[in-house]
Amino acid sequence: MTRNKILIEARQLFYEKGIANVRLQQIADKTNISVGNLAYHYNNKEAIVSAVYQKVFYDLSQMLKGPLKQKDLSDFNGLFDAIYQFVSTNRFCFNNVWEIARNYPGIQAKWESLIGKVLLQSQKMIDFHVKRNVLKPEPYKDAYHQLAQHLIINFHFWIPQQLIKGKPATLNLFKHSLWSLLYPHFTAKGIKEYDKLITAR
Repeated sequence: MTRNKILIEARQLFYEKGIANVRLQQIADKTNISVGNLAYHYNNKEAIVSAVYQKVFYDLSQMLKGPLKQKDLSDFNGLFDAIYQFVSTNRFCFNNVWEIARNYPGIQAKWESLIGKVLLQSQKMIDFHVKRNVLKPEPYKDAYHQLAQHLIINFHFWIPQQLIKGKPATLNLFKHSLWSLLYPHFTAKGIKEYDKLITAR
C-alpha cells in the first residue's frame, strides 16, 4: 500500500515539477511518511523513477496487445482511443522526455523499443489499408513510413502542446489532429468509409 502511494505521489510531482527538480523529501511529504520510511521502500530517487516507469511500460505493453481486427478504419480509431488514454494517464512522461534521455539510458532504451513497436503497428495498419484501396498507393518511397512517424510525433506531443498553450486537449480534438494526417491519403472508397464509420459517430 505504502509503496504504491509513493509511486502515485512521485508521478504527480514528476509531472508538476519535472524529475530533476523533485527531492526525496518532497515525495515523503506528499506521501505523509518520513524520508527514512521512504528509503525503506526505495533506496533513492533513481529507484523510484525506475519503478514508476516500469508501470508505464507495463501499461504500454498491454495497450500493444490489444487485438487489431484490421477490417476497416475503426482500427485506427481504436488505436487513437488507446493512445489518448495512455498519454492522459502518463502525462509526466511527456514533459520529462529530455531528462530521461540524458540521465536514464536504460529507461530510454526500453521506451524507444516500445515506441518502435507502436510505429511498426501503425505502418502495418497503413499498409493493410493501402491493400484495401482505402489509402492511396504510396506517392514516393518511404512516404508512409514518414506518415507513421508523424502519427508517433502527434502521439507524443499533441496533448502536452495543448496543455502548455492552455488549450483543451479532449479526445475528439486529439483524434481530429490524427485523422487530419491520414485524410489527404484516402481514396474515394476511404473517404466513404471514413464518413460512415468515423464522421457519423
